[in-house]
Amino acid sequence: MARKKESISSLSKEENAQLQLSLEQFHRIADKLHASTNKEEAEAALSEINKLGEATQVALLKALSKEHESDAADIALALNELSPNKSVRKEARRTLIRMEEARLYPQWKPPVVRTPVASIPVSHPPRFWRGYITRSREEGEVQIILCWEQGFDYGDVRMFIFLVDFWEQGLKEFINELTNKRSVETQVQRLRAQVPDITVMDITLAEGRRLLEEALAVNAWRRTTPHKDYRHYLPLFNQLVMDAEDAGEDRGLTFIDPNLEVDEIAATFVSAWSMGDFGLTYDLLANDSPLREGLERDEWIERHHSWANEARPSRFELGFVREREASVPALWLPSSVSSRG
Repeated sequence: MARKKESISSLSKEENAQLQLSLEQFHRIADKLHASTNKEEAEAALSEINKLGEATQVALLKALSKEHESDAADIALALNELSPNKSVRKEARRTLIRMEEARLYPQWKPPVVRTPVASIPVSHPPRFWRGYITRSREEGEVQIILCWEQGFDYGDVRMFIFLVDFWEQGLKEFINELTNKRSVETQVQRLRAQVPDITVMDITLAEGRRLLEEALAVNAWRRTTPHKDYRHYLPLFNQLVMDAEDAGEDRGLTFIDPNLEVDEIAATFVSAWSMGDFGLTYDLLANDSPLREGLERDEWIERHHSWANEARPSRFELGFVREREASVPALWLPSSVSSRG
């Protein structure tokens, strides 16, 4: 079957013709790569591509990323390693990442250059790098950032950003971004600047997973739908979050502001109860509170969800909440006694 022609509007007619010719010949170029035994021979195999203009080479790499064949991945790896053009090397790297996401990997190995300082970058699967959370659980909403380092020499970062609403919308917002470590640090600094009164603290993958499971439980209970991008990337989310084996320690933190005043705690408890955020109400109670009824957190939440489903409480109205001052004891005497003397 004839190959579907790739035509790029930003390229000239001549450049598009060169692009089409290169696509038709990429198997032959890959064969030359496979036969090479040293760097010079590998570079010679790429000479036809290196003669093309930069825009044509970039377009070729984007077209190769759609080819589900290892020969295409081999050429992308060779250009990433050996191209004299920095922009082409960067595009080749992005192409390899896209192929890796499609579980397509190069079969060709670059020739070993025997110099003490040279090293060949290796593409690595994702591993958890860092996590961040806004310590604002008392507001019924937190922002979570989870990051995995991956790719060649772990130079790339897969970043998941979640906005979690424990009152109604559950997993409210989700962003999946492929970036680098500097951009992640910039994102966290920007978040701290946006919420100066809220602490942005580290979080483990295990803790992030616990909170996201609770958010999805809110979606299930409220019969609301998680964010559309979460549904789109669900297989990747499950792979990196839910099915991760090395998730670190869950320290059991509640991520509630520890500086709340007594009246703020009481008001937050009543508000959370009225909104059906029974996880927060449980966390606000003392460990030995009789209101916990000796139940574990999950059991307590489930029982109160069942109660709310049956009772359907509504029209909660918070009039005022204040700390009651201790009364001063006084001795009362009848007037007949007090008038004596």
